[in-house]
Amino acid sequence: MQMNYKIHATTLNDLKQLLTRLSVEQMTISINALSGSSIGQHFRHIVEFYICLFNQLQTKIINYDLRKRNNTLETNPIAYIMVIDEILSCFKNLKSSQLEKNHHLELQTCFHLTGEETQIITTSLARELTYCLDHCVHHQHFIKIGLIEQGLGNFIHSDFGIAFSTLKHLNS
Repeated sequence: MQMNYKIHATTLNDLKQLLTRLSVEQMTISINALSGSSIGQHFRHIVEFYICLFNQLQTKIINYDLRKRNNTLETNPIAYIMVIDEILSCFKNLKSSQLEKNHHLELQTCFHLTGEETQIITTSLARELTYCLDHCVHHQHFIKIGLIEQGLGNFIHSDFGIAFSTLKHLNS
């Protein structure tokens, strides 16, 4: 099975293209409609999940709670674009065996503030990549809200931040 990462590439490249149009101020301004977060924070959050997945892939235990938070990505479009390029190269380096159904990974997560009760869920790389993509689109929607709040809605295409299932439904 060969990984078709085209949709990931398209979605991540939409973020790169948007970054070329934004100033640091537009990325970092606190947006009331986003509970005070900035567009840059949502950019950072998107790539951290991809980075975490690829960095932990060798261990076969994925724990997004352990992702490294790189605040530089919130304010430095060039650094962010470089990270997207690194993520896209990770897709090209995946082995087909990693995508097979019997190549199990474990998702480790905790739903308690104390962190005492960790849960292990059997998963796969294909499933986790799907999660990362859905997570990306979800946060693109927050970015879209932040852009509209700043009067910058014209910086993105109409499908930006809309779930693929919603687009499919709207086009049927």
